Amino acid sequence: MAWSRDKIHRGKAKKLFVFSVKLVGYIVWKLSCLFPRSKNKWLFGDVMGFAGNTKYVLIDFLKHNEKYHYHLIWITHNKQLLPQIRQFGIEAYYWLEPKAIWHCLTAGCYIVTSNTKDINCYLSGNAFYYNFWHGIGLKAVGKQSAEYLKVPERKRNNFYYKVLFFYWAHRLPDICLTTSEFMLRNIFMKQFGQPEESFILGMYPRAEFMLRPKEDILNFAEKYCLDSECHFIRRLYRWKKVYIYMPTWRDNGKNIMVEAGLNFDMLHKSLLKNNSVLLLKFHSKTRIKVDEICKYDNIYLIDNNWDIYPILPFTDCLITDYSSIYSEYMLMNKEVIIFEYDKTTMNEDRGLPPYFEEKTPGIRISTFSQLLNLIDSNKDCHLNEKDLQNVLETYWSARNIKIDFYNDIRKHLFGKFD
Repeated sequence: MAWSRDKIHRGKAKKLFVFSVKLVGYIVWKLSCLFPRSKNKWLFGDVMGFAGNTKYVLIDFLKHNEKYHYHLIWITHNKQLLPQIRQFGIEAYYWLEPKAIWHCLTAGCYIVTSNTKDINCYLSGNAFYYNFWHGIGLKAVGKQSAEYLKVPERKRNNFYYKVLFFYWAHRLPDICLTTSEFMLRNIFMKQFGQPEESFILGMYPRAEFMLRPKEDILNFAEKYCLDSECHFIRRLYRWKKVYIYMPTWRDNGKNIMVEAGLNFDMLHKSLLKNNSVLLLKFHSKTRIKVDEICKYDNIYLIDNNWDIYPILPFTDCLITDYSSIYSEYMLMNKEVIIFEYDKTTMNEDRGLPPYFEEKTPGIRISTFSQLLNLIDSNKDCHLNEKDLQNVLETYWSARNIKIDFYNDIRKHLFGKFD
């Protein structure tokens, strides 16, 4: 009984600590609303690195900026990436250094891939917030997430929960990009709790990039990616078939390789049989044992500092689960294997939408032995034409809408543009 009481006290103390930390952040955000902001200063960021939709937007904007000379700045959360980003001719700062803090307090526009946390959610008060988003919505997030919905509706907007959920449920974008009518009405309007006017329909910049000719992609990589990544892409030509495994992040933080039952000795032999290679791209927080992978010459762990989008067009088959990379990969009409070894757990933790299976057609497996059989037999895992067109209509019905994002932001900031 005493042990149970201690556990309850520890739980309450932890909640109080978390709330106190977030309360400080919320107060800082309130104070940041007092700073005058320049509409000519635009900040870009992605907490995952120099990648995502915002990377491609910034590079495009630099080409358009000769006339108006807006102050375009990348804010990074990884100090080690600063030399790389600056090497590309981009003004960049680490988010906690004094210059970055000043720019975060005075910039008139935050341009992000996920939410203002990509730059600095605590200093974003009254900045115009343009969200290019980071996926297609195969998992519940925001106001549709299990974490938010488990709170009684009458309490969700009280001060305590407003502070706890502030940066992803209450600091909402002024404009958010989405890629189809289905996603707009079934996902985005619900997860943000915002009207249709807060969204713009169009193509993700990073997805548009993947569809360019391969030579153009290589030329881009040579300008805006690390030399090691460019060299790696060219090496992929030596293999007859390139698989890439990109599982989504698990909230439990468990070792995915162990949980999925991956046996790298067996994978190595099957891949070797068909002159194939397997690339592994895990979330940066995923726990892995690198030593288990490095000894194989046909299994590669992708560096988390690399931008995956210049690599994807040079692969042949995606192995994934509940990740929105599924829908982006289907734009290229390539093979896909859906490896859902923990579907029940994922559904409990994150809440998969009821249409998940219907809207993600493909070969579905739940065990490593099934995955090994597909690789060993070199099975063609393309979608049939009907399923492919359904996927494109579901997730990408706005793919042919061309948007001048540079001038769209100018329109929202200044009310008009020429």
